[in-house]
Amino acid sequence: MCVIFYAWKTAGCPGFLDSYLCQPVSAATFITGRSDTPGDFSRLMNLRNFSFLINNFHCNNSQVTLLILIHSNTVNFEQRAMIRSTWGSVSDGRYQLLFLLGTTNNEETEILLKVENELYSDIIQGDFVDAYRNLTYKHVMGLKWANYFCPNAKYLLKTDDDVFINLPMLLKYLDGRSMNSTDKRLILCQPEENARACRTNRSKWKVKMSEYKFRSYPTFCPGYTILYSIDVVSTLYSLAQRSEYFWIDDVLITGILGLAAGFVPKSFGSLILSPSNMKRVNRGEIDIDKFLIGPPNIQQSDIRSLWWRTKIKNQRL
Repeated sequence: MCVIFYAWKTAGCPGFLDSYLCQPVSAATFITGRSDTPGDFSRLMNLRNFSFLINNFHCNNSQVTLLILIHSNTVNFEQRAMIRSTWGSVSDGRYQLLFLLGTTNNEETEILLKVENELYSDIIQGDFVDAYRNLTYKHVMGLKWANYFCPNAKYLLKTDDDVFINLPMLLKYLDGRSMNSTDKRLILCQPEENARACRTNRSKWKVKMSEYKFRSYPTFCPGYTILYSIDVVSTLYSLAQRSEYFWIDDVLITGILGLAAGFVPKSFGSLILSPSNMKRVNRGEIDIDKFLIGPPNIQQSDIRSLWWRTKIKNQRL
């Protein structure tokens, strides 16, 4: 089987792959360049004239505990509006929330994005095309933005616009971690282990041998929710700037480059809400505050329902 990043979703690959032993991955295969600080700001991996087309400076407050960067498609206006009106509306100065976007050739969409940003000032747009195989640019752009504009944050949460975050409980959880440890070298997620690279022509996730020659990926974090301590952000960004491009962003950033840096992803465990438990939460059978993160790819109606349960538990919201 070929694991497609989420424990609840798989896609078929040729069965003969299972008969092969996994080969060890060499991170040196990807890290080929040198760190060149001069000109770094105007470069994004192999893009030599990178710039932020839309930028917002939200981290002037040195007391920011959590920077939340949400991967969003240019046309996902409704998803961004849903987050702003639900879990992203929590009034708490300990976090900052921004949406990461690329560009589109649709002029009307670009105009609407500028209007949206004028209204909410929460969009970061880089000058690369917003496309599935450009997600690595988006991920590294987020690391770049955090590194340059929010280095005093304690944590970075990278997530997607179809995920629910129990933000009051997550902030409480992070406050507890900060009090009990220095929390260095931290990557929290739902780690994916022993995932094989898909080679079948029928798969959306097919990886050519020329793109990735090994049979399996190192342990990596599915991209829908990754929590980094800020020191990890700086290290992974530096490595990414020296890395060859690989379009599966979570494999490259948290797997290959994480391996090179000696980072070991740790699990949120039961703090991530499964789809079956989400239904039970929405029926009132399980306490919403037992969970920090919702499952990926959920409907907007589910986000709304989970937010309603969160508001009941936190009357001040």
